[in-house]
Amino acid sequence: MTCERWRMLLLALCGSVALVFSMSVFATEATKRPNVLIITTDQQRVDAASVVGNKWLKTPHLDALAAQGIYFTKSYCSYPLCSPSRGSLHAGRFPHEIGVDHNNMPIFPTVKISGQLFQEAGYDTGYAGKWHLPDVYPSDGIAGFSVLNKTTRQGKLAHDVDDATMQAAIEFIKQKREKPFYLVVSFINPHDICLLAGEDSPLFNQVWEKYGPPPGAELPPLPASFALPEDESAWLVQRRPKHPQWDENHWRRYIYAYYRMVEDVDQQIGQVLQALRETGQDDNTLVVFTSDHGEGLASHRW
Repeated sequence: MTCERWRMLLLALCGSVALVFSMSVFATEATKRPNVLIITTDQQRVDAASVVGNKWLKTPHLDALAAQGIYFTKSYCSYPLCSPSRGSLHAGRFPHEIGVDHNNMPIFPTVKISGQLFQEAGYDTGYAGKWHLPDVYPSDGIAGFSVLNKTTRQGKLAHDVDDATMQAAIEFIKQKREKPFYLVVSFINPHDICLLAGEDSPLFNQVWEKYGPPPGAELPPLPASFALPEDESAWLVQRRPKHPQWDENHWRRYIYAYYRMVEDVDQQIGQVLQALRETGQDDNTLVVFTSDHGEGLASHRW
């Protein structure tokens, strides 16, 4: 994996596009304040969408979001690991400033996060899906948020957990309310690609069965950076996933499966956006999409 990760970031307000950075603006604006919907995926590369010209997958809902709004091509992940990146996203500060320098670490309790700020500004706030600060799924709640689906994976594929996240988000969107809402919808996929990195996962066979290529399927090519670097450090060699000795065809099947996971979560994102349209809230909802970080996807055989 490269040290520098691009973060896919799309922002759209149907009908018009607005960027509002000051919470005081939200709190004092006399006109109707917009809802804010944050949608995140887990481990999605910046090039894993058809909107960027990748012909090996189709993401119509992300494509439509990009077409209606702003697509940021130079938005970088501050720390390409789940918890630090997510903490930075919700606190608006670097991971080392909020106490999250690795996975499964909580944000310092003195640090205010987005839910608290929106709540103080008079918003109804909800959080659905993965948290990972410190728990993957919040068992003790999240400061400033109503947790909409308290769950664990319990041997489930990401698709099934993401379905529950999607349904919780749709129910929240359809609620009658006087206040504007701030909603975070945090999907897992395409993170299930990690379950294919070794055959010791109890879900390995299920993941291959759902996302692996059928016989005769056309496989995507290997990345230009597939080769191992000659000067790879000993530290990286030790950290390298203990993959079997995959041949090039196996790596291409791995990439194929990853793209199917992205297509899967794109459909779930589409249903959340459809709920906005069905309730007539699409013209007054600021939608932001991003991933927490990228994926090696065979670059240098990661």
